[in-house]
Amino acid sequence: MPPRGDIAPGRIIKAVLSGELALVTRSDAGDLVMIPEVDRASISDLHKTYKDAVRRTEPPGPGGRLPRVMTYHSFVTTFRFAIILGFVLPVAEEAMDPSGPELLGIREGQVVTQTRRLYSLTPAGGNEDDAWGNLRRAYEQAPLSSIPEDEMAYSITQVQKMIATLQEWIEQSENTLQNEEAKTSPNEDRIENLTTRIESLNAAHDALGEIEPT
Repeated sequence: MPPRGDIAPGRIIKAVLSGELALVTRSDAGDLVMIPEVDRASISDLHKTYKDAVRRTEPPGPGGRLPRVMTYHSFVTTFRFAIILGFVLPVAEEAMDPSGPELLGIREGQVVTQTRRLYSLTPAGGNEDDAWGNLRRAYEQAPLSSIPEDEMAYSITQVQKMIATLQEWIEQSENTLQNEEAKTSPNEDRIENLTTRIESLNAAHDALGEIEPT
């Protein structure tokens, strides 16, 4: 699925970390400010910069509605692809809110100061161009040998979870279909829809099973 809006978030990430685009962040007073020529940034500030770029570039929708932008959660997922591909790497940590009071959290049973990572562009990321236009596609097309073992293990775990979920959906749909067929006056449209759904779920299940390691 392409990112919302016409501006690829990956291109904004590269432009900021290469110093070509000013970083949008918040001042001590809470106002949005622009900092030019940075070489490192947090994911949250990169997301602010992406949203600002979209809203400055794309026209409002009907009734003056703001342009649609990628959510922070989806942006983090997209940024993760850049990490896996070796385009960015963490170079420092700072307080979660540098201008505010210290924020505390629990990590491994200990009370610690909450921090956020700052990322910089790698030489590989700086030399790459096309992949930044669609980081998800670049990740999906990357050779498996280029993906770190820990990321591969994470991906395999996600596939296994999806297979288990699909299996559960298939069983639920088959039970519903059997109950519908057992009725004195079964709903033929419902039976047809359930049959189509089961076929689609089975196809997805089989496709995932082909990439799951044995």
